[in-house]
Amino acid sequence: MTRFVDRLKFIRWTKYTRRMCQATITLHLEFAALVDRAVAAGWRADEVLTTIIELGDNHALMLAANADLEAALSILKKRP
Repeated sequence: MTRFVDRLKFIRWTKYTRRMCQATITLHLEFAALVDRAVAAGWRADEVLTTIIELGDNHALMLAANADLEAALSILKKRP
C-alpha cells in the first residue's frame, strides 16, 4: 500500500480527487473486513454487496432529506 501511496504523490490531483482517493484508501480495509465478516456469518458475497449498496443509497437519501429539512427550518426561523 505504501508504494501505491508514494506513486500518488507524483500525480497532479484536484482537491476533490485527492480527497476521494484518500477516502478510498482509508475505507478499503474496513470495507473488505465487513464483507469478510458477513460472508463468514453465512451470507453470500452478492447478498452482502447488494445490501451495502442499498444501505449506502438509503443513507445518502437520509442525508439529503436532513439537509432539506434544515434549510426549510432555517427559512421558517427567519420569518417574523
